[in-house]
This record gives sequence, C-alpha cells and structure tokens, in this order.
Amino acid sequence: MLQTANPNSPVHSFIFGRKLLDYDRVAAMNFEERMASYEAQLNLILQKDPNTKSCFIVPGTINFGEPGSQAEAQAQCTNSVRFEIQKGIYTLDGAPFYSYTLPNE
Repeated sequence: MLQTANPNSPVHSFIFGRKLLDYDRVAAMNFEERMASYEAQLNLILQKDPNTKSCFIVPGTINFGEPGSQAEAQAQCTNSVRFEIQKGIYTLDGAPFYSYTLPNE
C-alpha cells in the first residue's frame, strides 16, 4: 500500500508485508547486499502494477521496525499515482490522508 498526506509529492510511504520478500535468496549475503536485494524485489512488485509502474524504492529507506508482519519504505514515483482518500484518517492539520492498495497477487 502506498500512503501519503500529499498526493502531489513524488515520494510516498510504501507499507508492505514482510512475506513479500524472499529471505532464502539473501541468506548468505552481507547487510548491504541483502538490502539491495530487498529493494530490487520491492521494485518488481511496484512495477507490475500499472498505477505504480513509475515508482521505485528510495535506496536505504526500508524500515522493518519492530518484529511483525509489516515493514515500510519510501517510494519515489515519476508519474502521479491515483490515490483514494482514506476515510476517517487525517493529518494533524485535519487534511485527508490518501492511499493506494496494490492488488494482492
């Protein structure tokens, strides 16, 4: 899912399930190689969707946070993404929050 408070900005938060990543493929790699592989894997997912095909993960922005099923990274998009307003979710200023959920494949 891409989320943003500013749909006109080229950079958005990409919230993703950790199960999307192939951890076995990177088991023998060092940290930098693993992160580059994760970024490449996420880029492939973004580029499969017509609405996010111009988006790519900003290098070094993957954050796994606390143990759990989700992680976050920053995605930069060359073309505009068609977002929808997230009902009931607002910024501290009261502005609406926007999201786009990629199809579940």
